Parts: sequence; C-alpha cells; structure tokens
Amino acid sequence: MAAFYTRIVTGRILLALLAIAPAIRADTWGECHKGPFRVFTSAGEKPARAKLAELEQLRHAVGITLGLPDIQPIWPVRVVVSQRDAAMTRFILGRNAYEIALAPGAPLPDEVKANLTRILLREGTLHVPPPIENGLVALFSTLQVSGVHVTVGAPPPERTRDWARMQMLITNPETYGEVHVFFSNLERGAPLDIAYQNSFQKRASDIEKQVDDYLRAGNFRTNSINAEPISEERDLRVHPLVKSDADLAQGDLLLATNPPAAAEFYRDAQNIDGKEGLAFVALAAKRNDEARTLLGEAAQAGSKNPRVWFELGLLEPEAAKKRVDLDKAAQLNSHWSAPFLALADTEPGPIRRAFWLKKACQADPRSTDCWVRLAHTSEEARQFDEAVKAWALAENSVSTDAEREDLHQKRMDAEAQRTEYEIAQRKREDEERQAELDRVKNATLAEIHAAEARTNEKLGDASAEGAVSWSDLTHGDSKAEGTLNNVECTGKQMRLVVQTEHGPVRIAADPERVGMEGRVTTSKLACGAQDPAPKVIVHYNHATGRRAAGVVGQAVAIEFR
Repeated sequence: MAAFYTRIVTGRILLALLAIAPAIRADTWGECHKGPFRVFTSAGEKPARAKLAELEQLRHAVGITLGLPDIQPIWPVRVVVSQRDAAMTRFILGRNAYEIALAPGAPLPDEVKANLTRILLREGTLHVPPPIENGLVALFSTLQVSGVHVTVGAPPPERTRDWARMQMLITNPETYGEVHVFFSNLERGAPLDIAYQNSFQKRASDIEKQVDDYLRAGNFRTNSINAEPISEERDLRVHPLVKSDADLAQGDLLLATNPPAAAEFYRDAQNIDGKEGLAFVALAAKRNDEARTLLGEAAQAGSKNPRVWFELGLLEPEAAKKRVDLDKAAQLNSHWSAPFLALADTEPGPIRRAFWLKKACQADPRSTDCWVRLAHTSEEARQFDEAVKAWALAENSVSTDAEREDLHQKRMDAEAQRTEYEIAQRKREDEERQAELDRVKNATLAEIHAAEARTNEKLGDASAEGAVSWSDLTHGDSKAEGTLNNVECTGKQMRLVVQTEHGPVRIAADPERVGMEGRVTTSKLACGAQDPAPKVIVHYNHATGRRAAGVVGQAVAIEFR
C-alpha cells in the first residue's frame, strides 16, 4: 500500500513540474540556434528542432565535401517556423541577417537547400568554377536527412551534365575520398584540368567522357556522408522568447517580404533593433530623410549592425562623415565587400582607391568585376605589379575560355606596361644620379676656381703671369673625340682606344692621374671592351721622345658626353 501511495505522489509531483516548465506551446514563441542558424517558432518545439537539424546537417555536408567543415555565410541566417507566415523558397537579406519562413510540417524544400548551398559556396569559398558550383547546388538540393543519417545523390527533376559530374564523383566510393583534394586545388586557383589530374589522376577530357557514359547508363547511386553528431533533444533546446524579441523576429521577416507591415512589430519592440527596423522600413519606402535620422539615432545609441552604418554612410552628404560611417560598417563585417567598394568610390585619387578595392576583392574573391576594377585602378596609380596580380585573379575567376583569353591578354599587356615602366624608371634614376654627380663636380670646380681667383688676387699681377689654370692642366694640348671602344690594361698603365671619325687612336693613361668629367657613371675605368661604348673627348699631351707604337700621347682628362 505504501508503494502505491508513493507512486501517486511522485506522479502528481511530475505533473506539477511539467505544468510550470517553460515548454513552448503552439501560438507562443521560442527559439533555438546552432552555427549561423537561429530558428524562431510559434509552431512548437519539434518542428523548430527538425528544421535547425536539417539546416545544420546540410551546411556540414557541404563543408566536409569541400574540405571546409565549418563553412560559413557572411551573414547569420534566421528562420521563422509558423503556421501564419507563408513559406518561402529563398533566403532574403533583411535588417542584419538572411531571413526565411518555413512551414512546420514539411521537410526543407529542394529550392531552399539549393539556395542555401549556393550562398555557402559564394560566400564561403575562394574559387569554385560555375559548372562545378551549379553541379554542387543541384546535388545538395536533394540531400536527405534522417536523424544522424545523411544521404546525397538522389536525382533532381532536371538531370543536368553539371549535376551528373558531381553526382558521379561524390557518390562513387573510389573517388569520394579524393573530392576534398579536388576542391583544395580549385581553392588555390588551379585550372580544372590540373585539379582533376592532382586528385583523380585523370584529365578533364577523360572525366567528361565518363560523365557521358554515366548519363547514358542512368544508374545513379547514392552515398552516405558523415553526419554531424546532433541530438535534437539534447543539443537543440528551444528557449522561450520575450514579447519584444518575438515582435522583432516577426518584424525582421516582414521587412524582407512586406516592409510596411513590419513597422508595427518594430514599434512594439521599443529598443535599438526596433529603431533600426523602422529606418529600413523608411528606406524601402524611399523616405531617405526619415531613414537617415533613424539610422543616425541607432548609430549614436551604439548599433553593432553593419548595414546601419553602411546605409547611413550612403545617405551622408559630407565626404569625411561618409568615410567614417562606411569604415565602421567594414570593421563590423570585414567579409562584406559593399562598404569597401563604397569607400573606394569616395576616393579622388587612384592610390587610395586601389587600397579599398583590394580589400573589397579580398572580401569577395570570386567577383570578376572587382578584380578588373582593381587592375585598371592599379594601372592608373602606376602600381603595375598589383595590376598584373589583379588581372591574374580576374582571369582565374571566370568560367568560359573566351573570357579567360580576353583577361589573359590584358594581363600580358599589363606585364608589358610594367616592363616599360621599370625601364623608364631606371633611366630616370640614372639621369637623376648623373645630374647629382654633375652638380657635385661643378660645385667642386667652382670652389677650385674661386680659390684660384683668391690666390691670384693676393699674389698680384706678377704672379698671374706665371699662373697655370685648372682648365689648362686638365685639357692638355690635343684632343681625340669619338667613342671609347676599349681600355687596354698593362700593369698599372692603360691605353684608351678611341674610335674617331678618322679611325682608332690609342692614348696612354695613368688611372691615378686622369681626370673624368661630364656624364660620369663610374669613378674607375674597367679594362676590356666597353659595352656600351660611351662618347668621349680625351684631352692629352702629345708624346715627346720615344713612345710605344701607335700611342699618340698621354691622357690628362676624359670628358664623357
């Protein structure tokens, strides 16, 4: 009898605990979250957990296939599960996240899985060629999730060649293990043919023949992919939402589908997020003055929403304030290219414009337009090394041979420009260096002439009669004008071979006593043939007495022209 009463009391206690537990019933709001996903529900806990598990398993399956297990979109993803909201088939960027409404009683539609897969590929990878991307989108659109069992490969309504290629490689146990190597090669910018050879030891043409045979056979297998170990009951707990958060969730969804209807929910939220929402409602209605005021109030209150600062920057007429707002948006979401592109538009000069464009392209490396714009701007800024890199990355981002050939030619043109610029730069530097040498030499000669004048002035007219000027000492009594073709060295002595209009002339020279003037590029003559042969005037004194055969005199100065 005691045991009987104990069971009754225990049962009543359990019923009482269940009555006060914060369970989420229909028509009340709760939320659960994992990874980038946050699910809001007014349809009970089970549908919300099921949707969250399916979304997370899809993200995990795409990630491990690519070798990027934690692949992420650049914005959070918010899902509303409700009987009252019409189900959607695409994610729409709302106030500060991707928004979608899903029906509680059905699995994820194929269109939703396809759209999420494309978002993950576009925003979470560096380089996936369009045919490969399209194949992956079609493949994962039919992903099947049952608890921790994930199956890929079920045929979609339209069996395209791109789908068949990915389906064949990913569902075949002999090739699936190397798929992540294939995508790793693509991420590093390898052409398709190289990526195929490095992963499957086959050329692209061989893979395409296999695809032909595979499509003709029509025997499409499926494959189980390692699932993320998720327990819906343990890992995806649903928590109650306070009214303001529930209003905000409904307002954010309506902002993406019916902005005027969202205003009531944003007003009821009565917080900074609600003020942001009202600003975006005003923007959607093109009430820009009202939107700018509300965005400014949200920013002043400390908004952490990149879209608030971005839209405020676009509406700001003053250039300095515009840059501050756009820079704040870029700091809050550095994976979003729009603020960097807008900052580039504020810069009048190409150097700063190229700085922001480079950041934009790094945030969105799959944007051909961004790389092309950076390449042109770098050329304008005479940053030819950066231009060549940008053209190469633009070439790597396109899918057709015609586009690739066009961009390849532009890269070749940029490399030619770089070479021409480097040659001109070296020439300019040589001329500046020569001009500096001339300046120093002339200054030194001026000092010498001034010293001569001062000395002669002190010594008077008698000394001037016997004075010898520096010019007389360095110009000898004869000269040979032409090109210095060779310097013959014998011990410490040299013979200068000057090709004049009358033929070659040999002049002896003591390297320690020969002065050099004019466009001097070295302080010491090199022995042997001179390449290139400089134009010179060699001043010398005629040889007296016995001299070596062919030597006309002793050089006192070499004037380089």
